[in-house]
Amino acid sequence: MRKGLVTFVGTLTFLFLFTVTAFADSRFVTASVLNIRQEASTESNVIGKVVCGDELDLVEVTDANWAKVRIGERYGYVAREYLAVSREAAVVRLGSRSGKRPVSQGQSVVEYAKRFIGTPYVYGGSTPSGFDCSGFVKYVYSNFGVTLTRTSYSQVNEGSYVARADLQPGDLVFFGSAGNVHHVGIYVSDGNFIHAPKPGKTVRIETLNSGYYNNNYYTARRVR
Repeated sequence: MRKGLVTFVGTLTFLFLFTVTAFADSRFVTASVLNIRQEASTESNVIGKVVCGDELDLVEVTDANWAKVRIGERYGYVAREYLAVSREAAVVRLGSRSGKRPVSQGQSVVEYAKRFIGTPYVYGGSTPSGFDCSGFVKYVYSNFGVTLTRTSYSQVNEGSYVARADLQPGDLVFFGSAGNVHHVGIYVSDGNFIHAPKPGKTVRIETLNSGYYNNNYYTARRVR
């Protein structure tokens, strides 16, 4: 009888701790890029993406493979194996799996943007069938759960200011002048940026440090 009682109490304790863990804790992403899905299935629609070190609210442990999470006001499902209890542990786990340094959030944005190199410029375009400059930036960042406004002259007011000397991958770079911002791209590295240039051109990587873009560089913003 005593043994049965101990077992029963132990079970209740485990369930209590499990519930507290499942419904009260934060978790941190260990994958370089992790899909958030609408349902607990790899066949379900991807409704967003997060990157290494991002914090998620753990709502419910669905089963051995999936967890329901909240990020901001959105809910979805992610693979449990890519969650850790601390940001430090997330970074360590990613490094141990890949044998490389963790990919930063900004670098993940850049790598995703590079998928669209060669996509034609289309005025007003905001899909992979054709982009204009701000449509391209908005589309890329929406893939990471960041909602930007639609035009370069409104995007220049989002995020936080970044000095040109402090540019990091993923920062938005703007061209024009105060009151006349007319172009935007995404900083890559080493003085280069990726953008949708103008009609007749395609998404490409170019340099900030010479020619038209150097002369017309205005400012940069960090939106993540």
